[in-house]
Amino acid sequence: MKPSFSHRLLAVGFVCLLVSTSADAGENNDSALNREWKPAATEEIVVVGARTPRPMSEVAGKIDIITHDNLLNELATSFSDITRYTPGISVVTADSRFGATEMTIRGLSGNRVAMLIDGVPVPDQFDVGAFANAGQDFLTADSISRVEILRGPASTLFGNDALGGVFAVVTRDAEEFITSGNAHFGGSVTYNGRDNSTIASVSTAYQRNTSGHSTSGVLHLSTSKGNEPDLSASSDPDRQDRDRKSAFAKLGHVLPSGNRLRLEAAWFDEDLNTAMASVLGYGRQFANTTSLSGDDSRRRYTIIGGYEFYSDNRWLDEGRINTYWQKADVDQNTVEFRSSLTPPVRNERQFSYDVDSYGATLDLQSGATFARIEHRLSWGGAVERTDIKE
Repeated sequence: MKPSFSHRLLAVGFVCLLVSTSADAGENNDSALNREWKPAATEEIVVVGARTPRPMSEVAGKIDIITHDNLLNELATSFSDITRYTPGISVVTADSRFGATEMTIRGLSGNRVAMLIDGVPVPDQFDVGAFANAGQDFLTADSISRVEILRGPASTLFGNDALGGVFAVVTRDAEEFITSGNAHFGGSVTYNGRDNSTIASVSTAYQRNTSGHSTSGVLHLSTSKGNEPDLSASSDPDRQDRDRKSAFAKLGHVLPSGNRLRLEAAWFDEDLNTAMASVLGYGRQFANTTSLSGDDSRRRYTIIGGYEFYSDNRWLDEGRINTYWQKADVDQNTVEFRSSLTPPVRNERQFSYDVDSYGATLDLQSGATFARIEHRLSWGGAVERTDIKE
């Protein structure tokens, strides 16, 4: 296949205005209309609704939140397990070879749903025919801190990929690992009988506070080995061996002013070997096929740098700056034998899909009060460049 190159430059501007009326002390001080509303201390704070932290009650769209505790209680170990108990949200499964490939929100899927990991857009899902499918499953359940799912159009905030909604994943910080003291070292081992998979994770974290400064870091490693899922409807399912490894590291520093610097790096590696027996002899495409096997690999590398700050300026309250670089490589090789033909035929198909992207986002928040009406304005922009080789 002749290589093709495409370059894309994306710039997104967004503005979100939220208005709430302030209370006016007077004779009806206890009435519901004149009582000043304040969010409860336990109210969820979300980012995906306006790209800046907001209480759930101040976000117009429908948002679902899945926490790390939810994933532990539900014994989630895979991409499809994450949203198993979330109505209206599901994961598309291509076939026994490629497995879970993309997220569906209210019936919309593929590149109409924006998927983010720590604020970085995951490369688009891409498939060609029956022998090539570059999915978006780059997740390890044990590394997830929370998932925020925004249902419905959000293109104004996240670009044209967010027509169906947004699936935003946040990985765990060092503070989530440390339960006492200033250091952590631990691990876990999980077995899933559905696909005979064993998942092992090891993590270490530390935190140090000196003279108003706070420095923290975490390293998380995970490995998983498994086979094809058990299918009660098939006595001879497609055989598969899966080997997945991932790692992420975070370093954060909080200044005495409360401003925060962070640096992240992540790596994902997966190898799949599949022997597809279920399609042999069926349909025009595989009528004479006697053997069909796939050898697939996927890699993803990410580096993120960020700065969160507060401001005393009249026109600005707080903001976030995020920069990132990402590289994803997909290689899928298919070997087909047609031994019943004369002479016997061997077909080999090779597919590669490489994505290099880098970009930056700026999210700012301002507030002002006019005529006893509080106005909150979120504004900023994003720029991204993506090079695709297929």
